[in-house]
Amino acid sequence: MFVLILAAGNSTRFNGIKQLANFNGLSLLQRCIDLAEQVAADKYAVVLGGNFELIKSHLKANTCYVYNKNWQKGLGNSIKAGLQIMPKNTDAVLLLLADQPLITIQQIKQLLKKFDGNHPACANYATTKDFPVTGESVIYESVIGVPAIFPASYFDQLKTLDDKSGAKKILKDNQDSLTLVPMSEAKLDIDSKQDFQKILEISNSAI
Repeated sequence: MFVLILAAGNSTRFNGIKQLANFNGLSLLQRCIDLAEQVAADKYAVVLGGNFELIKSHLKANTCYVYNKNWQKGLGNSIKAGLQIMPKNTDAVLLLLADQPLITIQQIKQLLKKFDGNHPACANYATTKDFPVTGESVIYESVIGVPAIFPASYFDQLKTLDDKSGAKKILKDNQDSLTLVPMSEAKLDIDSKQDFQKILEISNSAI
C-alpha cells in the first residue's frame, strides 16, 4: 500500500498557509505525515502545489513529496500527479487530506483492517440539520469520503478523474461495492480560520 497526502491547495479561504497552521504543537501537514509514516513507513508522498517553496522548507529532510505544477486545475489533477510517482507494484492507495486533524491513527488502522483488498474502503459519517424553533437536530444525510483506500483495480478510474473532482466521485459511482467505516471526525475539515478555531477547541476539550 502507498499513501498519498493531498496538500496542494493555496488555502484561499483560510487567508494564510493552511498546511503550516500550528495545531497543538504540530503543523496540520506534519500531523498527517506522521499518520502516514505510522501505517506505511516510507511508502508515502505529499502532493504539494500552492506555496510550494515555503511549505517544502518546513518539511523534515526525509519527507517524500511531489510538486504538482498543475495544482491549480483541481484536486483530481493532484490525485493523478500523486499516482504517477507510486511504485509500479503498488496494490492499493490510501488518500489522506492534510486538513482533517481529528483523524486518529486508530481510525486509519480500522480503515485498513476493514479493507478487503478488492473494494474501496472509506470514511462514512452523518450530517445533521438543526431546527431552531423546536431545538431538534436530526440526521440529514449519510456522507462518504476520505480517508479512503482504493485497490489497484480502481487506479484507472482515479487516473481518469476530472481535474476538479475529488475521489468522492468514484466512491459515489461505486457505492454498492464500498466498505464503509464510521468516522465522524472526517466531516470536520478546515477551510477557514473559523473552522480551524472550532476544531482546535473540539480537540482541546477532548483532552
